[in-house]
Amino acid sequence: MNRIFYACQGCLFTRLDENETSYLNGVQSIGVDNSWDTTTIFDCGRSQPKDVLYNSFNTSLNLERVVGNYSDPSISPKECVGPFLHHIFFKDNTKPINSKDAFFIKNFGTGITGNTSKDIKEFDLSILYQTDDGPILQISRQLHKSVYKRCLLNSISYSITKEKVLESLSFQSRSVENFENQGSYQKTQVTLGEQYSGNKIRTLIRPRDIDRTNTVLPEILNSITDTNTFFDGIEVLGITEISTEATIEYGDILNEGVWKGSPVSNNLWTTLYVPIPTRTSIKFTARKGANINFLNTPEFTSGTVKKYKIRLAFKTRNYTNTSDDLFIIDCGEKNVIQSFNISGGSTSGDLLEYEMTFGGFNDFVTYFTPANSPTLLLFTERY
Repeated sequence: MNRIFYACQGCLFTRLDENETSYLNGVQSIGVDNSWDTTTIFDCGRSQPKDVLYNSFNTSLNLERVVGNYSDPSISPKECVGPFLHHIFFKDNTKPINSKDAFFIKNFGTGITGNTSKDIKEFDLSILYQTDDGPILQISRQLHKSVYKRCLLNSISYSITKEKVLESLSFQSRSVENFENQGSYQKTQVTLGEQYSGNKIRTLIRPRDIDRTNTVLPEILNSITDTNTFFDGIEVLGITEISTEATIEYGDILNEGVWKGSPVSNNLWTTLYVPIPTRTSIKFTARKGANINFLNTPEFTSGTVKKYKIRLAFKTRNYTNTSDDLFIIDCGEKNVIQSFNISGGSTSGDLLEYEMTFGGFNDFVTYFTPANSPTLLLFTERY
């Protein structure tokens, strides 16, 4: 039996701005890296260091999870079944009204932590563990809980392969508290794709459900992938993987006499670096020689940079199971070409693959909209 069943029992996160705790559903893996920065003390006349001082404690937490449709707001304790950003920004089954409402920085917070009402969002991330000396999956078993305090979100990404859609979350923390014998914890049964309360349904977001009608990929791909092969009237592009990511960086405003290592002060006066860089990579099977003449187009030779719209749409069900919805990952309309790579095609017989990467800033949002009459955001405002 895989140890995941009696080792890590679950993951919860608490939004500190609203003191709201939610169970994080669909987690496939959790990695925790702990490190301590040190300062070496040298002494005159000695060839070896005399002493070492420890600075603040640093933790990096990396989670991978599959995502479903909406989180059900009627469940207590709350569960995050759908995409993480949608859950914390738009309150379960609601959606942004316009691109200004969906703007990443507006929702994430731009204030200096500990100083304004628009602080950067912080989370307490709890990981539950169970020992292997007894019955597994028993609700009454005593658990160990590690709580990583005041976590900051470092990055969020989505990877769409031929097999699955994965959401990856990366957090940083500077303090942890451990608790033994936490008593029983109600283990949540994940029934994705099945009715679980009345006619309500949880549906997994799958690669096969991508909606080509409302998905928008950079048109420059056509000059490279154009094969004149169609299926049900839609051109077969041979795409094998799409990944998109937003990376968040922070800066510290330091102050003499204040040690930023306690659970209360570890993010004190932390500020957000803007703009937030985004990146989208599209990998596809090479079925003909790459038409790389696009590097000689006026876009690259005259300095007139063309910007591309990128939007991924997946068909799913709304959580009340009454109609189809679209799950949207929108990277805006200001993405530019950053790289074009060729790999594979070796003597071992693997396929030749092309990968094209586009970069942008700030525009990164996930939301839901009715499939029969979708309201798609237009990122026309300038900030």
